[in-house]
Amino acid sequence: MKVRDLEIFLAVAERGGFTKASEKLYLAQPSVSRTIKQLEDLYGVQLFERFGKKTLLTEAGETFLYHARRMIHEKESLEEAMKDHEKTLHLRIGSSLTIGTYILPQVVRLLQEKGSSIKFSVQVENSQSIIRKIKENLLDVGIIEIPSLDSSIDSKVILRDRLVPVCSPKYHLDPHRIFSWQELTEEPLLLREKGSAGRDLLDERFRKMIGEPTVLMESSTNESLVSAARENLGVAVLSHFIVEPSIKLGLLREIEMEGEPFIRTFHLIWHKDKYMKEEMKEALSFIEEEMGKWM
Repeated sequence: MKVRDLEIFLAVAERGGFTKASEKLYLAQPSVSRTIKQLEDLYGVQLFERFGKKTLLTEAGETFLYHARRMIHEKESLEEAMKDHEKTLHLRIGSSLTIGTYILPQVVRLLQEKGSSIKFSVQVENSQSIIRKIKENLLDVGIIEIPSLDSSIDSKVILRDRLVPVCSPKYHLDPHRIFSWQELTEEPLLLREKGSAGRDLLDERFRKMIGEPTVLMESSTNESLVSAARENLGVAVLSHFIVEPSIKLGLLREIEMEGEPFIRTFHLIWHKDKYMKEEMKEALSFIEEEMGKWM
């Protein structure tokens, strides 16, 4: 059964006859009669009966009419929904906590100021959850702190970030000295929770040191670690995007470390089979370009 069959049935029912229905639909009457006969054969019922010159619905026809109208209404609603979807594109982005809190909102604002009509929804989650949702088509793209090893995921480096140790200006460490990471393990550390991408990188570095680091506080939020460092509780190791405002205000100071800067990369990821409309590609190119300015 096709939607057109339902439309022909409705025309006969509402116009009260085959001739009037064929005139409304610009169809030959035999074509209308044939469609109704096919519907009756399909369901094994009689849909119409004649009383003199009138064509009336049977009891089965009344039931069919009720459901046919609902199905046509759903079809029209679907068409309207698809038209609205075509007018307003929706880009679903999964992001790590640092990017989703400190960088992405500013980039999206710049894109909207540029005149983009794309609607954005940003979900701040851990990297593994973002990868899973991209594979299930619950997200269009993700920005995560670790490269995905999944063969169904494509990725590119979109941003480089520097992890820096910071403390209160009142903290006892000499502000004029350069410290080693080994020395830092002996200080009370304020760190992100185990399992977060930033913490995994730190733990990998600390495993190369002698002895276990002294972790005073673990938190799933960057703000609580910044606050604890301001209160002179110890040394926090966080993204420079997060601590830079507090450093500029004199509320925190960066501890200078020996060796190369502690760099981590953020990756833009998407499913290899994901279809992207041209407007979405342009929006992602803009996001990539703006984030590149933060490097």
